[in-house]
Amino acid sequence: PAIADDFDGNSVDILEYVGDNDATFATVDGAPFGSTSNVLQYVDNGGQYANIQLRTCNKFDMAVTNFFTMDVYIDGSSLTGAQANQVSFKLQDKSLAGNAWQTQVAINVPITAVDTWQTVEFDFIASSDRTDFDQVVIQFNGENNSDQVIAYIDNLVSSTSPEPDPCDGVTGAPAIADDFDGNSVDILEYVGDNDATF
Repeated sequence: PAIADDFDGNSVDILEYVGDNDATFATVDGAPFGSTSNVLQYVDNGGQYANIQLRTCNKFDMAVTNFFTMDVYIDGSSLTGAQANQVSFKLQDKSLAGNAWQTQVAINVPITAVDTWQTVEFDFIASSDRTDFDQVVIQFNGENNSDQVIAYIDNLVSSTSPEPDPCDGVTGAPAIADDFDGNSVDILEYVGDNDATF
């Protein structure tokens, strides 16, 4: 599937949401949090492994659907304990029920500020050969603790992992090199111009 949910009644290939281990959820008006639409409220009441699970109608084709984004907002006044602010996104096989965690893949993304919206990305291209995933686990602020948190989610979307930027991380004056055997340094592309080919 290619999942999507804006929590205004527009969703794609989502069967259900389930709260697990003292986590509850509800669709609420996002206006108090600066959103112009409805959002999903996530409440961890202190459950040791609290999370919410999104179950899909079909298995993910991870060769195509391997990149997920969503907007998140943590209510700073709701936080208890000393857990690092983060959100985990885990892909599981729901047919394994309580053992689904044993074959899961997971990515944790830090939340750099509370009381503001932040777009987070989860790139599972390394798992593009998997064919068993049909459950997403979303978990704020880690597990195996009794800390509490209230967070909000909006604009959940899946897609194909973007092509890496060949110039990402390149700084300073370039020092180019190319042996035309597949080894090049700081070269973005070659372009033929005005009837010149290469």
